[in-house]
Amino acid sequence: MESFTLPILIVGAGASGLMAAYDLTAAYDLTAARGSSSANKEVIVLEAGPEPGGRIRTLKGAPFLHPVEAGAEFIHGNMPITLGLLHEAGIEYRAVKGNMCEFRNGKWVRGPQSSADQSSADQSSADQSSAGQSSRVWDELMQKMEQLEQDMPLASFLESLTEEKFREAGRSMRRFAEGFDLADPKTVSTRYLYREWQQEDEDQYRIVGGYARLIDHLIEVCKRRGCRIHTSAQVTDLHWQQGRVQIRTADGREFTGSKAIITVSPAILQLTAPNASAAPNASAAPNASAAPTIPTAPAAIRFSPSLDDHIRAAGKLGFGTVTKIFLQFTEAFWNGTDDQLGFIFSDKVVPTWWTQCPDPYPLLTGWVPGAVMKECKPMTTEEWISHSLSSLASMFGMDVTALRGRLTAATVLDWTAEPFIRGGYSFDTLESVAAKYVLNQPIENTLYFGGEALYEGPAPGTVEAALANGRSVAAKILLDWSLHS
Repeated sequence: MESFTLPILIVGAGASGLMAAYDLTAAYDLTAARGSSSANKEVIVLEAGPEPGGRIRTLKGAPFLHPVEAGAEFIHGNMPITLGLLHEAGIEYRAVKGNMCEFRNGKWVRGPQSSADQSSADQSSADQSSAGQSSRVWDELMQKMEQLEQDMPLASFLESLTEEKFREAGRSMRRFAEGFDLADPKTVSTRYLYREWQQEDEDQYRIVGGYARLIDHLIEVCKRRGCRIHTSAQVTDLHWQQGRVQIRTADGREFTGSKAIITVSPAILQLTAPNASAAPNASAAPNASAAPTIPTAPAAIRFSPSLDDHIRAAGKLGFGTVTKIFLQFTEAFWNGTDDQLGFIFSDKVVPTWWTQCPDPYPLLTGWVPGAVMKECKPMTTEEWISHSLSSLASMFGMDVTALRGRLTAATVLDWTAEPFIRGGYSFDTLESVAAKYVLNQPIENTLYFGGEALYEGPAPGTVEAALANGRSVAAKILLDWSLHS
């Protein structure tokens, strides 16, 4: 059959798309080695950006002294696929260590005390007692989340708690959801947050040399098996019928395949408007005469026939935004107060900073979630750097001019401004389960959606989630192939 000799097309060369290519090429490579006559399969990956990786981006070279993670940075626990690939490639990874400190209302609530804010022993004891009380109240909130009979947005859950003791802990929980999970408290599922936060006691790791080494390994293996990867290949049009897909890119290239995997971010899918003339309950697999889905922005994909139900489902997925700030100094000045300082949480505009501890590399990474960005006036890169230096100088009791004199490199990356990504990572809303069900169903065994946002498991919002979902999509295609070859 012609459809089983045409390539598999993958839209997006992030972790999910490359993992699907990795598994597909492994299976085809194995069957070819066994002399199967039906193994004439090719995998083609189309990446809109200038290089593969998606939300994995490791900055290398000047002005930074070491690789800097502009995108994904941490391995959040003992993730089997991620660690398995690292072992396979011989890539080293190290545990993240360091103390967590908090700066609120002009003083260190826990952690280092600046020379301008030395507390007495009695005050220190009081702070420790207050921290212990906050921890107990947080645990009570977690118990209430566990006992929730009906799911609701986090904001509604917190508003339902009228006791005074929950007020400050509720604000902390809201900040944590906005910061760590990039979640909108008005839409994020409370049960989702509870499940996700239950996993947070696991060890965290960094990859020596950066996550890009993992991407490079996937690319090298895929290419060795015959996979073709095209960069700067923005897909603008996708025409399909059962067993056949035709794709056109912005620069006029055309590709034909038997199946296609679409792994673009939810934000890109959400740019595509459902066909206004389509019936509200249109079939998930419309007939060939259906009108094309209408793109509303340059990065959107025009599907023909339209996929209105799937575009609507994508709109029900939560997808957070983030800006990362990188400041490299001549020395790790923060070691003067705590030589094991790992994470800093504050009430400043940049609410979270982290060091490279236990690595002595004098780099601070700032994390500004979308919720904070919405409350700020738009700032240029230089304004973000200046604002960051002023905040850090205030927190550590330093002169801002002297601190700037120690700065040797700086950059800012707003992931919302990345035209083919437009965000950070996903979170579950109350409608995400139903939306994922729609998006995870193959469309006439021809079109498949994939990506981190469609992952269903215990590690959401991670590289592991993207890899696992890519593997899951590849398994569906391989099952269909085995049944028809």
